[in-house]
Amino acid sequence: MKKRICGIIGLGHVGAHVASALTLQGIVDELVLVDMNPEKLKSEVQDLRDAVAYMPHRVTVRAGDFADLGECDVIVNSVGKIDLLRSTHNRVTEMDFTIPAVRGYAEKIKASGFDGVLINITNPCDIVTRELALLLGLPRGRVFGTGTGLDTSRLLSALARHTGIDHKSITCYMLGEHGNQQFAPWSCVSFKGKPLDDFAKTDARFRFDRDALQKESIGGGWVTFSGKFCTEYGIAATAARMVHVVLHDEKAILPVSAELDGEYGERGLFAGVPCVLGAGGAEEVIELPLTEAENILTQAYARPWQEVFSDIGIRPLGSASIAQVHAATLTDGQRVVVKVQRPDLYDIMSRDVRLLKRAAALLKYTPLASALDFHAVLDEIWHTVQEELDFTIEANNIAEFKRLNDGVAYADCPATFPKWCTKNVLVMEYIAGHQIDDADGLRADGYDLNEIAVKLVHNYIRQITVYRFFHADPHPGNIRVQGGKIIWLDLGMMGRISPREAELYMGIIRTIYDQDVPGLTQTLLALGRYDRAPDQQALTERIGIFLHKYEAMPMADMDMGVLVDEFVQILNEYGVSVPGSLTMLGRSLLVIQGMLTSVSPDANVIEIVAEYVKNTALSREHIEKKVKTLAQQLARSGEKLTVLPTQLSAFLSKANAGQLTVNVKKSWSDAARAAQSKLLNRLIFALLDCSLLFCAAITCLAPLPRVLGLPWPALVFFAAAVAVTIALFDRRHWSV
Repeated sequence: MKKRICGIIGLGHVGAHVASALTLQGIVDELVLVDMNPEKLKSEVQDLRDAVAYMPHRVTVRAGDFADLGECDVIVNSVGKIDLLRSTHNRVTEMDFTIPAVRGYAEKIKASGFDGVLINITNPCDIVTRELALLLGLPRGRVFGTGTGLDTSRLLSALARHTGIDHKSITCYMLGEHGNQQFAPWSCVSFKGKPLDDFAKTDARFRFDRDALQKESIGGGWVTFSGKFCTEYGIAATAARMVHVVLHDEKAILPVSAELDGEYGERGLFAGVPCVLGAGGAEEVIELPLTEAENILTQAYARPWQEVFSDIGIRPLGSASIAQVHAATLTDGQRVVVKVQRPDLYDIMSRDVRLLKRAAALLKYTPLASALDFHAVLDEIWHTVQEELDFTIEANNIAEFKRLNDGVAYADCPATFPKWCTKNVLVMEYIAGHQIDDADGLRADGYDLNEIAVKLVHNYIRQITVYRFFHADPHPGNIRVQGGKIIWLDLGMMGRISPREAELYMGIIRTIYDQDVPGLTQTLLALGRYDRAPDQQALTERIGIFLHKYEAMPMADMDMGVLVDEFVQILNEYGVSVPGSLTMLGRSLLVIQGMLTSVSPDANVIEIVAEYVKNTALSREHIEKKVKTLAQQLARSGEKLTVLPTQLSAFLSKANAGQLTVNVKKSWSDAARAAQSKLLNRLIFALLDCSLLFCAAITCLAPLPRVLGLPWPALVFFAAAVAVTIALFDRRHWSV
């Protein structure tokens, strides 16, 4: 039977305890010990030989040199200078000693003909392990380090203490550098196959401070070091277990410092990762199923995500086609939510939009083409989606939304953390509260559901008509109620409309409420688009029939969906297309009405909106806005009036001189030409009359001396207008 031979280089605190563990457990048949200090080597060999007599297994212990290591199956490298750590508590400090040391004897190991597995403990573990692998030239995996194996044991111990579950029933790992930058992937912690997060939902024992346990696992070595200036038992047990697995070809999965070749997105470096260990060393690197969020965050920040967050929930709080949201904790303890975009979305969605446009091209041959501009709608959607794919835009949207609602006591949105926001990662404050459609929860917390419904609709209409910047995806998952406020979430998809559109939308609601059929027709025509002007009288009658159907219906019984559908059908009949913004608004209001059905069944969007519009029209804010708009229009008109006297003078001079002409067809008779001339002259006088009246109205505002209570220019323009009006209606001059 072949002997199992293990060599140990370096017999300090660590090397000596590894030798003791191997002999005590009977893992090896023979130990070959090597040390730079002959006296130290001699004493350790004697001490171990003395102990073997009382150990359960016979183990041969002998002193050797590097040439003797060629016959070993496994070598444990444990050279170090522990005193270098006293002032720094940084394992990298040892590198000035350990790298030259291993370079000094690596060739000797190679010259011995060694062809086994080398396990490195020497710090900095990952760096020294890589150096040894390069120097020895052994196949990949035949050189690995203890890495985060000891740190994982510390995490196991902490989890066992906090949960009461035996450590042998716990699966967990510490990953990364054997140092301060390592981390615990909490999404991979399980207890006999059941994830930690599942236990935490129902058992308080599992809702411990994860950040604290991670720090405890990272800092455990320094706790040991601070009292005796070395570590012994833990690392000895770790190394002994790895030697046992290799010698017995167990194919056990243990965390070791192994070479990465594409795993975890890295190449050419050694890091602590779980590996399958066997006779061939680290035979296979195991890639843990880290959450998509963890991988994306690491890429987005170009650093381990653990430098920003102490933990990230494995189960997303919400998930959609574009992104998913996870609960997380910043390293300073601040609870946040992290919105993480799915990879390669832009290319996928741009391809989908191109396909939809091809399909839309076929719709031009259907009756729907006259009612809806599909290409315009798709362009609007794609523009909105592009903005939604860039989370920096959403961060800006949030900032603008907070500013606009700064004076609104009942509406808000979560704050962002700009430092950690990127194009595909958005970090926001954590909002608890109730989802808007959680009627039972809201009622249990003392909320008036009807009041919540009114606040929701009022704020949304305000977004449309006042801010002209509105949430374009107001489903229940995007709205919370917290502290008496409506909290709007997910502001990636926001709509913008012009002041004119906002006024027209208000006009639609107002005219429907007032049953003003002609006014509604005019508003719809002003808003819509058409190739040929529709029959306005017929359209008015058609809309009148529609409104008459709802005239006797209580406002609370009206359905926004039906109203929108009927409007689209009516406009379709008369060749009027609906703008994309109206489509988006109609969809949003439909969703809101659906929410109100579950929150407050007695509340109705149309009724609340109509009341809001009516009250707004009489509000001081609205009146001031109208006055301001009117003043701006008058100012612009006043600028145009500065050239009006010159233009009017030239016009009248040509008229008096008989120089105003009109081209007519030669086929006209003299009588027809005379009649046309009289009509044209009457039109000119009518235009002159309007101009004079307009000038009179404008100059009424001028700070000039007054006659009969009016500025004297206004009085002159008014008198001239009266004279022209009398002349205009004198049949003796205009009869034909």
